[in-house]
Amino acid sequence: MKDLLNKPEIEDEELEARWIMAEEWNQFEVPQEIDERITELIYWNEEKEHKVLLKLMDEFEAQECYIRKCIWFSTSNYHYRKQEEARGAFYQSAYCKESCIPRRFRNSVSSDLD
Repeated sequence: MKDLLNKPEIEDEELEARWIMAEEWNQFEVPQEIDERITELIYWNEEKEHKVLLKLMDEFEAQECYIRKCIWFSTSNYHYRKQEEARGAFYQSAYCKESCIPRRFRNSVSSDLD
């Protein structure tokens, strides 16, 4: 498992740029209230991701892009995310803007999106 977390040799400039963007995006922190709810729905209740997505969008009055980003960076998704990153897959959140975030969470995460 430790090998999955090591950054592989990079020869391609585009891939290098993706690594840089991923490192910036990985600074995003899911609000605790949303993170706990994701864990409850996915880990404990074993709900399907699409169903969880719809529930969270409704509960937190958030846009789909923001909830998808929260699910990707949630505590319950940590190991899967690290495995995918080791294979070169990164979450692309460029289209998720501050206006997509529910008002009550904007102050705590506005700098994480830029």
